[in-house]
Amino acid sequence: MLPVPLDSGDGSDEDEGRVALFCVCGITDTEALRPDAAEYKAALVKDVVGANIRNAVAHTETARLASEDALTGIKNRRTFEEALRSEWERFRRHDCEFCVAVIDLDRFKEIHDTHGHPAGDKVLRAVAEALTAASRQCDFVARLGGDEFVILLSETDVDGASVAVSRVVGELSSVQTPAGVPIPTVSIGIASARGKDSPAAPFQAADAALYKSKQGGRRLISTE
Repeated sequence: MLPVPLDSGDGSDEDEGRVALFCVCGITDTEALRPDAAEYKAALVKDVVGANIRNAVAHTETARLASEDALTGIKNRRTFEEALRSEWERFRRHDCEFCVAVIDLDRFKEIHDTHGHPAGDKVLRAVAEALTAASRQCDFVARLGGDEFVILLSETDVDGASVAVSRVVGELSSVQTPAGVPIPTVSIGIASARGKDSPAAPFQAADAALYKSKQGGRRLISTE
């Protein structure tokens, strides 16, 4: 057996102390175990296998970054749309009802205008953390962009989604904001997949319900 140490990282500080060994077994040619031959084979294995590992790690990290919102760290719109299509297929095949809740921060532009973009970014990150903390593990939380977020609630009808979203609103009422920045209120629209004819339809209906909340004076939860 010939153990070969591998470089599995990218050279960053996070990779310090990371050890990987690749063992080459079944060597019957004693000549292959001479120090010079073994050193050559070890270097060859290290270069080839180590490069493959680094490529796999880089691919995984690239995929992770592509699925996440850069500011908040939660999932982004593209990943939400993929999850929505998957949930729709499950609903269509097994009749597992789901709901979509679109959440918009009320008068968020005023925070930017009054306190600056860094403060606004901190508020968005705090809201993302609160949404994640208040949601069930089976639910899918994402940032659509700007001050809009969305929750995909699995195996839930409108009544259940309304209860879940009310819990989310309670969590948002205690988010930590920068000094002098008020805790934002939200308007929310909820829609079920029931009675819809496409995966995009529940989201569109929830967005229309959100508009109804805004028109009704904000700080409201509206259903389709």
